Amino acid sequence: MRFFLELSIDAQPYLDEYFNNLVQDTNLIFSIFQNEELAGWANRGMYDFLINLWNINSKLPKEKKIKVFAADFPRPFYHNITTSEQYVALTKPSDRNEYMANVVDNYLNSTNDKRHCLFIVGSAHAYKSDALVKSKWQINGKSAVNLLYAKLGKDAVFTLFTHSPIISNNGVVFWKTRKGLFDWVFVENGNTPIAFDLKDSPFGKELFDADYDLYFDIEAGSYVNNYDGYIFLQPLEEELAETPLFELYTDKFIKEIKQRAKILNCKNDMYYGMKLKDLNRQTLIIRMKLAGTQKRWYFQE
Repeated sequence: MRFFLELSIDAQPYLDEYFNNLVQDTNLIFSIFQNEELAGWANRGMYDFLINLWNINSKLPKEKKIKVFAADFPRPFYHNITTSEQYVALTKPSDRNEYMANVVDNYLNSTNDKRHCLFIVGSAHAYKSDALVKSKWQINGKSAVNLLYAKLGKDAVFTLFTHSPIISNNGVVFWKTRKGLFDWVFVENGNTPIAFDLKDSPFGKELFDADYDLYFDIEAGSYVNNYDGYIFLQPLEEELAETPLFELYTDKFIKEIKQRAKILNCKNDMYYGMKLKDLNRQTLIIRMKLAGTQKRWYFQE
């Protein structure tokens, strides 16, 4: 199997070295996460995923090992940025969804390997309808999966949605999908983990409302217009609060963040309530831990 991840293609040499090493070197993952964003990407879930994937791969024969690809567009912090001009040159507006779809498509067209591929991205990149969500990094507004459907054919792509509340791209949670109807059905089923096809399902016929940016968009239509399968793991209220990857923020990396902020003239930008120029490891971790004690899903009308 091949996995395509929502990580910059600049991370590929680090991923190759990490998975090819006979001894697991987590510092390579830290290097990736420190360069994905200006102040790092403290995604412990992805970190744990890569750890577990290495452990699985280490026990597989060579011909069955999972190949991991970074599919997202380039990030400037993988390069030695010393001026704001270099940053601008490395961040010319481009369409992330087009980029990721092309990475997957180009690989499939260049290999004879017939094993399945798993494209792991946020749900806003994975819906199949023609609805558009435009931004600086999504110029044409089409999702990566919508583009892959056009390239590969609908029978070649199966897209999955994991149960969630109505949430926006900036992380604001509004309420439960379909005014709690889906959650009520899962309660009636004993909150038993389940996965099912949306085709011919009552769930599939409901208007799609999980992504706030597509909320009742006429082009988005119903759930089955956007996803082929649905996964329920546990009630939203029982999901654990996010735990940041505190280990990412070494004194050396804190110094690097300040240097980046200075170069980009954004040293007064805020991160966990602290100005980037004033970051210190101890206070940052305390603030991150306090943020992590908040309820995972805060529903608002």
